[in-house]
Amino acid sequence: MAQEEAPEVAPQDRPKPKTHDKGPRALALLEIASSGRGTVFPIAILVDGKWYDASAYKASPTPLALEPGTIYEGMRAGNPQGLLTIASVLHSDAAGAKYSWLAKGAWLAEGATVASTGHKAETAPLGLEGKDDPPRLSKAPPANVPSAAPKSSTNIPPGPANHDKATPKNPAASAAPNDDSPVKLRRGKPVQPLPEDKNEPHGVLQTVLAISDADVRDPVSFRYDWDKTEREARQKQIEAMAQEAVHTFLQSRASGSPPKKPSSKIAITKADARPEPLLLDHVSLVAADVWRGNQPVLIYTAEADVPPNHGVNQHPEDSSASQCFVTVVARSDIYGNLKQLFASVTDRLHLDVAPRLEFIDAVDADADGRGELVFRETTDSASGFLIYKPGGDSLFKMYDSLNLQ
Repeated sequence: MAQEEAPEVAPQDRPKPKTHDKGPRALALLEIASSGRGTVFPIAILVDGKWYDASAYKASPTPLALEPGTIYEGMRAGNPQGLLTIASVLHSDAAGAKYSWLAKGAWLAEGATVASTGHKAETAPLGLEGKDDPPRLSKAPPANVPSAAPKSSTNIPPGPANHDKATPKNPAASAAPNDDSPVKLRRGKPVQPLPEDKNEPHGVLQTVLAISDADVRDPVSFRYDWDKTEREARQKQIEAMAQEAVHTFLQSRASGSPPKKPSSKIAITKADARPEPLLLDHVSLVAADVWRGNQPVLIYTAEADVPPNHGVNQHPEDSSASQCFVTVVARSDIYGNLKQLFASVTDRLHLDVAPRLEFIDAVDADADGRGELVFRETTDSASGFLIYKPGGDSLFKMYDSLNLQ
């Protein structure tokens, strides 16, 4: 009886571990090709407790997060996967470009042997030549790029090194603070040459989140190991939540009202009013021990095929089968039950209201020792990134690259 009456301690109420500095700490997405080349897509940078767009922060001319010589450590569920040191930077100001800035570097997997020769990092960003032609890497820096660029340290990690301070000189970096304090990320020389690009197709071997921090910190793992029985039971429970979320979305669409934005609360329909379960395809279920207390957060994503004769009346324009994208986040409590924290459903006709969310990974984005959830968001006109911090009852949005405040 005493155990049943004991209140549950919500994870967000637990005291946060103290950190001795406030950044900068940059988060990026890495795509590692079979050739050994890595591409860096900047996401966000944390400075003095505030989040900024990493592709614009202190871009003079190169964003701080993409300065040549900057080291990123690839992570999977908080576990180190390898290092990438930026060697060259690319910029595109073409209208409709998916990424305005990205960088290239050589990937050194965890435990791999360091090459005996080094590679000199480029000192200026490269451009994408041709406005109407297919994009290709230019062989020389743009004419308006200064000849001087921040110098990289000669020290090989671990350990940060100083580099020249950059200040914002364009409108894109106007949100960045302009002060006299040194701002730096983890720096060093590339530990192996950048593989030659022979214009051969290279498949992406892996996609990982990566962190660059001026301070070297011990990695924090958010991996949760579960057996087959537990996984199957949890998947059945969270799929029921996903079915309910899709059903609510279809009811809203049939009535002509706009779909609801992502929420932690989904109305439960009476059992006798529920239609037949939908076919859920491309299912992904990930468990992350973000609080490191053996009470994992589950992230479920799937695509639901909705036939025209489904139990919920559809909009008159829906004359054929349609497809919905559903994302549900839930956590286990101390009694072993699942509690829904978040649910989002959309389709291709409503991406302007509710973006499609694709889970990337859990990572300690703000260096507080606990994990955050990173999603790729896709609207009807753009693609960006979301960072959520899981709480006891819901997810708290920390950063939205498409809706910067």
